[in-house]
Amino acid sequence: MADLVLVDTPAEGVRRITLNRPEALNALNVPLCAELGERLAEAQCDRAVRAVVLAGAGKAFCAGGDIPAMREAGDAVDVFLRKLTLGLHGVVTAITRMPKPVVGAVRGAAGGGGLSLALACDLVVCADDARLVSAYTAIGLTPDGGLTFQLTRALGPHRALAHILRNEPIRPADAQAHGLVHTVAPAAEVDPKALDLAAELARGPTRAFGAAKRMVWRYDTLESTLEDERQNISDAAATADGREGVAAFLEKRKARFTGA
Repeated sequence: MADLVLVDTPAEGVRRITLNRPEALNALNVPLCAELGERLAEAQCDRAVRAVVLAGAGKAFCAGGDIPAMREAGDAVDVFLRKLTLGLHGVVTAITRMPKPVVGAVRGAAGGGGLSLALACDLVVCADDARLVSAYTAIGLTPDGGLTFQLTRALGPHRALAHILRNEPIRPADAQAHGLVHTVAPAAEVDPKALDLAAELARGPTRAFGAAKRMVWRYDTLESTLEDERQNISDAAATADGREGVAAFLEKRKARFTGA
């Protein structure tokens, strides 16, 4: 079986970590989150690694949670999502706590948990045609991965809610204007630009970078948000609307929500 996460060293001091479920647009499942957490831990402990690039194989960064797996979980979907969010939230915390810069390379879709994963990175290089969208409420669920924390922090509560409630895609140029991403570039330039940025940071004062990250990220606030999101998405998945949203997505039809 192919590795769910690929690791390479494309430049001195730079570790590239790549989600490797391209056939599923790198959708997040429990094994992928577990393996990603392990690769991040290795990068943190390896003294030769001074900066990290997080990317997605194929045409997407990460489409979010594995929706077919949610349906397969049946009546245990809430348990499935508690496990999935436990893994995802561990990854988000590992990225924000890592005392080394993490650069996200985002091409194609970054939806749901994939958007959360991208925004956990310290700096994001984003394709000008990338699709950045919350997506959760479209299938009757609530955000996870720190998305409510990130969007509210960057956009304020009203703009954040517009994106979450209406699933309005965030245009890459707007994401850059609001500080959600660092650089917007043509898709073909995203990977080289992300590597160049990581290589630049790898030559810098990484101990100072780590201290700066600790001061910028407010772990207590983020972590309390992560736990709140974990509780809510698993609860939402167990409702009739949550089941209907997942079924409608897979059946390629408009969801018929009832508020149940």
